[in-house]
Amino acid sequence: MRSTGVMAPQSSVVGAPASKSVPFVSVVIPTFRRPEETALAVASVAASAYPAERLEIIVVDTSPDDATRESIAPLEGAHPGRVRLLKKPVAEGPGASRNLGARTARGDILAFTDSDCQVDPDWLAEGVEPFARNPKLGIVQGRTLPNPRHPRGAASRFMQVEAADCVYAACNVFFRRQAFDAVGGYSPDFDYVPNQRAEKPALFRRLLNRMSVVHFHALLGFDVDLAWRVLESGWTSTFQSGALVYHAVTPLTPWQWMMEGAYYAYAGPPMVKRHPGLRRHMYARYFASKTTALFTLSAIAVLLAATVHWVALLLCLPYAVHRNAERSRVWRGILRPLRFLVYVPRDSMSVLFSVIASVRAKTLLV
Repeated sequence: MRSTGVMAPQSSVVGAPASKSVPFVSVVIPTFRRPEETALAVASVAASAYPAERLEIIVVDTSPDDATRESIAPLEGAHPGRVRLLKKPVAEGPGASRNLGARTARGDILAFTDSDCQVDPDWLAEGVEPFARNPKLGIVQGRTLPNPRHPRGAASRFMQVEAADCVYAACNVFFRRQAFDAVGGYSPDFDYVPNQRAEKPALFRRLLNRMSVVHFHALLGFDVDLAWRVLESGWTSTFQSGALVYHAVTPLTPWQWMMEGAYYAYAGPPMVKRHPGLRRHMYARYFASKTTALFTLSAIAVLLAATVHWVALLLCLPYAVHRNAERSRVWRGILRPLRFLVYVPRDSMSVLFSVIASVRAKTLLV
C-alpha cells in the first residue's frame, strides 16, 4: 500500500496539562507487513490535538520480521511511554490482535484504527467527546474518507463512511471500555488459527482469498459482530463526523476489483443469521443494498426475456439508471452510459456468492 505522508495538521497539539476528567484513551492499531504505513498511522495519532498524558498508542504486530519494530522505533523514542509495540507471534486475524491490544490498554476509551489509515488531528477529541454526554453510549462511529493524497483509478479499494451505518468498521470506531469488556471484546469465532479450523466452507473462502486483495486469513465480520453484541446488551451508539480518518487507496487488478464485492457479500448472510436485528438495515429486508435488489431484478428479466418475451428486458432499466447515476471520478461524460456495463460482472459475482452463502447459512440475503 502506498503512503505519501501524514495528513497536514489542522489544529495544534494541546500543550497544557490535562485535567483528570479528560478520559484516558488507548488507540490500538493492528498491523501485518506494513512497516512504513504503520509508522505513518502512529505518527498521525501521536500528532493528535489531545492531551498527551491521557493518550497511549498500542501497535500489535503479527509480521514474521522486525520491520515494523524498526519503523516505529523513532516514534517510541520521541514519545516515551505513549507509543509501544506488542509482538504477536501468530497471525490469527485482526480481531485477535485488537483483543491483545485491549487487554494491555489502560484507557477508559478504546479507539481502533488500521495500519493503512491516517487520522485527522481532531479525531480523538471528536470521537471521545460524546461519551461524556451519555453514560449509556457504548460506541462512537467516525467518518472515513479515502486518502486524498493517494491516486484513485478505475479499480481501487478504500473505505468511505460518511454517515452512521450498521457495519461499525474497525478502521474508525471508539468503544467505552466497560461496554467492550462486558461482551468479551472481539469474538474468537472470527479468528484464524493455522491447522485448527475444521470448517469446510473452505472451498469458497479459499477461492475468494486467492481472488481478493482483502484477506487476513480471517472471517469477515468481526467488527460488525462486536458492535452488534454491544448494542444487543443495551448500549447505544452515535456517529461523529468530526472524528475523521483517511483510509489508504489501494490499486486493484480488474480481477481483484470484480471479486471485492463477492468477498464482502459472502459474509452477509451468516452475519444476519447471527444478528437478526441487521435485517432492518437491509434494503427491503432481504437485499444487502438497492444495487443488489435491482441487479437481481435484472437477472430475472434476462431469464424471462430468454424464456417468455424480450420485452422483459425493460426491467433491466432501473439497474442501469441506478448504476449510471452514482458518482464516479472515471466514468463521466460520454463514458457514463457505459458505467453499468462495467459493473455487471462485479455485481454478478456479489449476487452469486450471496446466494451461495445464503444456502449455507440457511438465511436469505442477496
